[in-house]
Amino acid sequence: MKGLKEYLKKHGKHFTEQLAYDVALNRRWNKKQIENSIKDRVWYNVTDSSIGDIIYLVNECYDGDNFLGYGRKSKCISYTLLYIGDFKNYGGKLFMQWLREYPDFDFTPYI
Repeated sequence: MKGLKEYLKKHGKHFTEQLAYDVALNRRWNKKQIENSIKDRVWYNVTDSSIGDIIYLVNECYDGDNFLGYGRKSKCISYTLLYIGDFKNYGGKLFMQWLREYPDFDFTPYI
């Protein structure tokens, strides 16, 4: 993986905003739409998730065919906030799972 070591050193095991937009299979909602949806909710980011992690997960939750059973943005937001609020199960796991699916990805544009 080209540039992975440098990427991890700079960003850790998290998606940057641009990486999330570029690799999410579904790009339905942008940062502003997501932030507007979560601003009135009480939630805790105990996993140090980045906004990129949140953007990626919210958009991956929806594929137009009710992926994961969450067809609406509000349900995708709820799922995402629950996921990033679970320090026992997250800890960069989302990024590492994605990384295993794309072992030849070039990270140099995101460093």
